[in-house]
Amino acid sequence: MNAAIKDYIDKLNLIYYGLIALPLVLFPVVYLPIKEGILTDFEQSSVLHYVAALLLFLVVYFARRLFKRNIALIDIDWTFEKKLQGYRKASVIFYALGMVSCMVSVGLLMFTEHQLFVATYPILLLILSFYRPTLERLKRDLPLTEKDLTVISNQQ
Repeated sequence: MNAAIKDYIDKLNLIYYGLIALPLVLFPVVYLPIKEGILTDFEQSSVLHYVAALLLFLVVYFARRLFKRNIALIDIDWTFEKKLQGYRKASVIFYALGMVSCMVSVGLLMFTEHQLFVATYPILLLILSFYRPTLERLKRDLPLTEKDLTVISNQQ
């Protein structure tokens, strides 16, 4: 079972890194051509820029709440494999919504050429990195029995 837990975390990490890779690749493609020009600075901001940035962070916040709500549905009496399936589903939804938020941030940078979106993208990426899949996060997030914890502990 040890190899299975390691494979599970590795596959979840592949999904995580795969989802954040697209905005990570697009950001320099968008940013480098416009950095040579003049970016609109914060003094010339409209309220819409700040509202858009706030909405991007709210998407990640609500995605995290949705993740926690989905995890709360997992019963401690479920089999370990079923718990892992539920965790994977909740995680993929969270990472996908986080990726959408990052992509929108990069898109807004491309269309507005505003400095605010140069800052929002890396901050969103940093927030998502706090929740990347690890064995410790799995133990913290899932309702696990002693038997489940033993299976995970044997992995380390």
